[in-house]
Amino acid sequence: MTIIHTIILFLFVSNMVTALILFRKNKEIKKLLAKIKNKDKVFGIIAHDLKSPFQTLIGYSRAVIEDLDNLSKTSLKYYIGEINILSNRTLNLLDNLLNWSLSDVRK
Repeated sequence: MTIIHTIILFLFVSNMVTALILFRKNKEIKKLLAKIKNKDKVFGIIAHDLKSPFQTLIGYSRAVIEDLDNLSKTSLKYYIGEINILSNRTLNLLDNLLNWSLSDVRK
């Protein structure tokens, strides 16, 4: 085998190895892109799930602010109680999301 044949063979093998590496990397990239797409969907769901409690909190707090002088102690206690319950539920949801995200990072 001549030097030129050896060089050609080396280049051919090098190109095949490079093609194989690129093929594998391409598969990895596709998997990562699929994960990112799934995460985007999950974040959309999470954002929706968090938006509703905050809108309710804003509504209750606005009602208290706008009508504070006219609210009975019972009504005020009701609104503050609802704000407290909803705040705790939302905090619990955020804690669960944080724990889920941390467990996903550890994988």
